[in-house]
Amino acid sequence: MKHENKTTNFRSRLEELVGNEKPFPWASKIGLTPGVFNRMWNDGTAPKGDVLQLIAGKTGCSLDWLLLGEGEKWRPELCQVVPVKDIMLNGFDMRAEGYVNVPSLDTSISTEGLINQNEQVVDYIGFNEDWIKKFLGVSAENLLLIRVKGDSMVPTLSEGDLVLIDTTSKNIVTNSMYVVQFWGSLQIKRVQCKLDGTVVIKSDNNIYEPEIIPIDQVDNLNVIGRVVWYGKRP
Repeated sequence: MKHENKTTNFRSRLEELVGNEKPFPWASKIGLTPGVFNRMWNDGTAPKGDVLQLIAGKTGCSLDWLLLGEGEKWRPELCQVVPVKDIMLNGFDMRAEGYVNVPSLDTSISTEGLINQNEQVVDYIGFNEDWIKKFLGVSAENLLLIRVKGDSMVPTLSEGDLVLIDTTSKNIVTNSMYVVQFWGSLQIKRVQCKLDGTVVIKSDNNIYEPEIIPIDQVDNLNVIGRVVWYGKRP
């Protein structure tokens, strides 16, 4: 009887990690050489242990999931939910060593443009500080977490997912995801700046048409921040 090779779907798991980014720039960002990544991406070949360790360390995925497709995708030690009452006492921060606590706001950003305006910190998510610095390359002090509503960014984002926003990243990098405010409504969308000065707001769900903001209305587009990480609802 022929035994199933559990590394057969390694390429599909690699695609999950790359997401909607361009594959080779993504590989360069986490420190993979073009030759090594080419063998993984084009041939579907699982790399050696040191490369697997690099990918897991930079992305936060587990080695068992990456190589064999077994267990949880994300390593639990990189992200933990910490209720406010457990980390705040008389104004003193009691965060665990090696973690930074990012505020999660009571604001549901809709991918369809609706929002609950009741903005307040309801809890904190503890993120591994070293992971934020090495992989995200941002300052934890400028991060916010907001929960997603709607389906216009499916399959990338779904109802109930958490998005991590870098509020200092307001310069548009074409095709990245941003939280933007336009005429009062907050949305998570991909943003593309055109050479003619117009801005295109795009959904990942193909049933939604792109919105084109003309030059004379671009000043009404407020970029809240760039999405630097998202956590899928279990």
